[in-house]
Amino acid sequence: MANKSNKNNKKKKVKKQVDKDNLKIEKVNNINKKVSKEKINNKNNSLNITNDINDKIQSIVSILFTIVIFALILVLIFVLYNKFLKNENNYDKNKICSEYIKKDYNINKSDILEYIKDNRYIIYNIEEFNSKNIDKNTINNFSKYIIWNSEEEYSLCDNHEYCLDTKKEMDYNSLKEKLLYYFNLKSLNLVFDYNFNNDDTTRLYINNDKVILTFKNMLYETYKHDIVDLRIDENNIYIIFALSRKINDSNYVYTGYKNLILEYDNNKFIIKSIKTTIIQ
Repeated sequence: MANKSNKNNKKKKVKKQVDKDNLKIEKVNNINKKVSKEKINNKNNSLNITNDINDKIQSIVSILFTIVIFALILVLIFVLYNKFLKNENNYDKNKICSEYIKKDYNINKSDILEYIKDNRYIIYNIEEFNSKNIDKNTINNFSKYIIWNSEEEYSLCDNHEYCLDTKKEMDYNSLKEKLLYYFNLKSLNLVFDYNFNNDDTTRLYINNDKVILTFKNMLYETYKHDIVDLRIDENNIYIIFALSRKINDSNYVYTGYKNLILEYDNNKFIIKSIKTTIIQ
């Protein structure tokens, strides 16, 4: 009986030892499982964090891209507005007028100066003129200087009652053609005033289809004209002359100024107005 009891005790001890070992193994396994699970969870958490960061970066990039696109659209609108819309109301007048003149009128300073030189016998001698108010006196005044500047020779007066000492003459139709050019008119009538005085130094009259300009012996002198300003505005040209009077063989004194306005029409210059201001 004692042996049997010892055997049972040994069996119980072995069983208990086995159970203890199994418990230890199970605990170890549980610990390993727990560690593995924690590692997996940590890994998943790391992946989740990485994914969250990536999502946030993508969101930020998308927002920045949207802002850049919006900014570019605003810049494009600003450029288009300044180039096409704003310039309609706010523009550099001088620049646009210069291009307009160059393209459509072809006006340049040398042509203007050449015209003044060729027509100085009118521009220098006429003190007041307005193309909107052309009357008999204006026509006769222009006629006087046109004939005076003509290439016709001076000749001594004949016995005509109106003639003074010398004379120049021009065909009536030729004079009329020149006047039409100056006044930019299609027709006009020449009317002469025959109320002459004994102290006249010049007279203008018609005789046998010839317009006669007659002179008395005299000293005639015009002011010296110096251009101080020349401005082109579309087809209008504004010129200011400084006027000076000769006081001796080499010296002049400032006397006043003259405003001349020309108009460029049908490829030619037309005198619109002349205004003279004498100061001394």
